[in-house]
Amino acid sequence: MHPWAHSVQNIWEPNIDMNNSSTLTLDTIVVAVPDQVSADLGDETIILNGQTGLYYGLEGIGIPVWKLIQNPISIQTICDTIQAEYDVEPELCWDDITSLMAELLDEEMVEIDRQR
Repeated sequence: MHPWAHSVQNIWEPNIDMNNSSTLTLDTIVVAVPDQVSADLGDETIILNGQTGLYYGLEGIGIPVWKLIQNPISIQTICDTIQAEYDVEPELCWDDITSLMAELLDEEMVEIDRQR
């Protein structure tokens, strides 16, 4: 599990496909799934996916990333924004952001916007 995320729980259906084989690039556009609710609780953000019944917790840099993906955004733009706000090397940022996005895709918290 990514260090910015924890506690994936399925509160409705136990049978979820966790094998997302999407390939992410800097040009990939991601967006939070429309049927989700999130709330900031202290130093973490809790997300509930209304379709799957999963809830998920994000902390640290995962919180501003979650805020960024409320609208369609490229992974490049996410990385650029995080690098501008935090002292992080480009390669480490890319690795961490793509890892987090892959995990959120697997957990059905985000989707790839293929319309753009």
